[in-house]
Amino acid sequence: MDLDGNGDLSKKEFRQAVKEMGFVNATKESVDEAFEVLDDDHSGDLNYVEREFLVCLAHSPSLSFFPSPRA
Repeated sequence: MDLDGNGDLSKKEFRQAVKEMGFVNATKESVDEAFEVLDDDHSGDLNYVEREFLVCLAHSPSLSFFPSPRA
């Protein structure tokens, strides 16, 4: 997920991670909207705490921003 190894996820890395998690039907707009919501400190990157929230969402499909991943 963290392609450049800096410890944070950029929006580009986040988009790639969403695809890798199986959310292939997620639109760019919905992914970008989710990123903005998760980027609580508005730094432009997702830090460790913000990513932990993402992990919780991934394990709670009813709370997800995206359509269910492919089976």
